[in-house]
Amino acid sequence: MATTIPVQDVTRQRLQRLRDDLGASSYDEVIQRLLTTASPSPPSLLGAYRRLKPFRKEDRAGFHDL
Repeated sequence: MATTIPVQDVTRQRLQRLRDDLGASSYDEVIQRLLTTASPSPPSLLGAYRRLKPFRKEDRAGFHDL
């Protein structure tokens, strides 16, 4: 899905220069890299508790008994 974001000409020129310097194929790729650098995502916790058994329907009732 394409979205139009208004930016000043100076900002567009800086993005274009950075895109060329990075060898990125699009402005989106440049922005994604900048966002990753600015606030890296925390490492995934998937698989952190390998001994944890899958939840069952019966388990759900126990979550509300706090």
